[in-house]
Amino acid sequence: MNARMLLGALVALNFAAAGCDSSAVNDRVSAQTEYDFTVADDRAQFVEQGLAYQGSVGPFAVYQVTAANPKLVGPNVQPNKMVGYAMLCGATHYFTPVSGPANLAMLSLHGGRSGGLELVSTQQQAAHSGDCSPPKDTFGNPLPDGGGGDSSDDMGPTTPPVFTPPGESPPDMTLTFNHPDPSGNLPEVQSLQVKFDPAPEPGSTVLIRRVALTGERQHNGSHVIPNICCKGGACTLGPIQ
Repeated sequence: MNARMLLGALVALNFAAAGCDSSAVNDRVSAQTEYDFTVADDRAQFVEQGLAYQGSVGPFAVYQVTAANPKLVGPNVQPNKMVGYAMLCGATHYFTPVSGPANLAMLSLHGGRSGGLELVSTQQQAAHSGDCSPPKDTFGNPLPDGGGGDSSDDMGPTTPPVFTPPGESPPDMTLTFNHPDPSGNLPEVQSLQVKFDPAPEPGSTVLIRRVALTGERQHNGSHVIPNICCKGGACTLGPIQ
């Protein structure tokens, strides 16, 4: 085997190995705390697992579910500013390829040192091909003892919560999103991940707009964002809700 053939074989082997790896880990570390999935640079910071990006329609990034347990494994975030809320923006529904009843799905944003801590989650009912879905903004309180929440664009309280001090929670449940302390130590690194559990069946279309860790609950304009309508995996903007 000559050098060119050997190089080609090695490239093919590496490509196949990467394609079969369903447990890819994102090693990036970033101070960025807000990600717009219609922006290529933001979207590129999330590794797709069981999801395939199809394109963007207005403020919506369109993904197709390609396998069980779909998720987006984002960067390891180390905030350099005060953040006290998690924000998850998408659509009210996912679009199922089946014609009959379909399962309820749950979309969530996770953090923690290994991405195991649920920061905010929201239910997603199934919509069928040709239907439309309004946008939905969901805010959560990233605390081990009070996380989650499901409020759509209600602004909510503006005072960041008190965080659980390091060492008072299991290793993956410690969040220190406050300012760096006087000694110069930065906050804990958080593995940011977007997950579905329970997940839509493969072939479904899911919509994601934005995820963020913020200092206060923010209005993301969902009252002026059009509905999104999907048919056979192709999506267009509909009327404002």
